[in-house]
Amino acid sequence: MIDIEAIRQRCEAATKGPWGLHGGPGMTDDGRGMCAVIGSSQHTEHLATFNDYLLPMRANRDFVIHARTDIPALLEEVARLKRTIANLLSAEAKLDALQASATSSLDKAKET
Repeated sequence: MIDIEAIRQRCEAATKGPWGLHGGPGMTDDGRGMCAVIGSSQHTEHLATFNDYLLPMRANRDFVIHARTDIPALLEEVARLKRTIANLLSAEAKLDALQASATSSLDKAKET
């Protein structure tokens, strides 16, 4: 089972986002070059550096950049789905109770 609370705690402890691409050594204005520095626009700390001239590194870079906003969105979706499941289970229990009550009433009506 996935420890959602541990994921949430790590997410909340990380540098606030969204994260983005910031100029670094050897980087051109359009984001191409030898180095891409990932950081937060609200924090000047350096979070990660990727050799940006390789396509797999660009995919990794983009994954890391978007993780700061994607993970909270996924956590919220998990919470929404859990609420939906709880509501459906509650509705199912109410329907089961109504069915049992109706069946009991029908049985009593048949006896009379």
